[in-house]
Amino acid sequence: MSSNSRPYIPIAPFNDRTNTTDLILRSNDKAEFRVFQNIICIASSVLDGEIKRLKGERESAKGAGDARLVLDLDIPAPVMDLLLRLCYPVTCPPILRLRSLEDVMHASMKFGMSGVTQRLKERLELHFLPEDPIGVFAASCRLRLSDVARAAAWEIDHEISTLSTDDLDNLQDICAADYLRLKRFLASGGQDRELILFEWSWEKAALGGPAQEEGSKVAAAPFDDASFADIILESSDHVKFHVFKSIMASASSVFRDMFTLPQKAQDELPVVFMTEDSQTLDTLLRACYPISPGPARTLQKTYDALAAAMKYDMIEIISRFSRELMETHAVADPVSVYAMSAKLGLEDVTRAAAKLVLGKHVDDLDSPHWNLIHSSHYHRLRRYHKSYSDSVADVVTIDRDSGLMYWQNSDYSRWVSCDYPACINGVASQDAPRLDRLSVKKWWLRYVRDIGDELRRRPLDPSITSFLRLLPYATPEASLLCPECRPHLSKDLESMQQFCRRLKIEVERRVDEVAFPSW
Repeated sequence: MSSNSRPYIPIAPFNDRTNTTDLILRSNDKAEFRVFQNIICIASSVLDGEIKRLKGERESAKGAGDARLVLDLDIPAPVMDLLLRLCYPVTCPPILRLRSLEDVMHASMKFGMSGVTQRLKERLELHFLPEDPIGVFAASCRLRLSDVARAAAWEIDHEISTLSTDDLDNLQDICAADYLRLKRFLASGGQDRELILFEWSWEKAALGGPAQEEGSKVAAAPFDDASFADIILESSDHVKFHVFKSIMASASSVFRDMFTLPQKAQDELPVVFMTEDSQTLDTLLRACYPISPGPARTLQKTYDALAAAMKYDMIEIISRFSRELMETHAVADPVSVYAMSAKLGLEDVTRAAAKLVLGKHVDDLDSPHWNLIHSSHYHRLRRYHKSYSDSVADVVTIDRDSGLMYWQNSDYSRWVSCDYPACINGVASQDAPRLDRLSVKKWWLRYVRDIGDELRRRPLDPSITSFLRLLPYATPEASLLCPECRPHLSKDLESMQQFCRRLKIEVERRVDEVAFPSW
């Protein structure tokens, strides 16, 4: 909060300073809402658990007194006010803005307030859907409301390409997978219903603390030795890793800071509860320890480990996994690597992966990982692809008279043009009369046209600039029977191979001149 902004002061009934209320809910901008525990516990399964935890801590502490329990929630005060009014038997002002309703609904879903969520969902469908299906589709995607998103998609009666600027702005911060699903559904004229069968899973909000399940297991060697380790990291699936503080502190500034805090004296090894699963934790710890990294990792495992390394500020490990993302996985699946690196904010990897995507058709940019990022990243990649396409198209533009590209010298004209009509037309014949001037061979014109179209779609596909791509066009059988071309056929084929190598260099040079679009 800036020094000039005025603090939010809750109003009735959440400003009661008498002894009747027994709980303070504090927003992330420090506003304190005085409420009744029984109402909150009935409304929210998540907050009910947190209140019980606070009570247990208070009962085990000495001299706690009779002060109200205080629970900090990571939502702003205006959202908390509306959320609480929907829980209380009091009048709640109508929510007139779609984004405001989305913020409150996100909070209600986060805290397990099913009754509030249902009321907000009904308002979303009845009030906002008829007036703003694009906005409701975007909000439903962000909230993971599959049935509402599907209903909104049915209401949208425009192609994506004809939507207004405001409509497109509404779609910028939904995930790319949802944007592409809507785009393809609209392109089908609303006929392909399978395209809007969203399969989202609810993500329960975790407010911290250890998992309550029993039966923890011990990790594989070398993380199973409790005799020398001085701390335990327990994964989200309850596997215990016995590790050394010194190694963890050397690898991670987060762990280093954690270990500098005062520690309670205890007989058993301290346990740090991690949000990562055991496979991710094993991969991460093997990268920290001077041991074998284990078997080759899949793309998903590399991404999970890299995300964890960034979370714990493991500088060297981040660098190592970033290189692995590019060197091991990007060539096989550049679109997924682009999505993953964009999600993690690794701009250098994102740019490098985007360049590899140029080997694909712009409409074939499918990936199971589009759900990681907003559609704005997808549009950024499209703009980059188009910039390259426009630039590369100039490389294969030919002079109308000579038939040569601007960077070709006259040596290439030997097999680009001829003065025998049969050879010009690609016909195997010796009978046609000779012309009084050179004309560009038709196979060359077809080749230039075709590879120009393909380069616009897939600028860095190496097959387009290969000699094998050119050879079927070159009609060597016509040249064999042409009195002018036959004596030079062997040298011409060598010259064609040289041309293809030079074409590849020119395309790559032009590609390197195009900057990755900024935001």
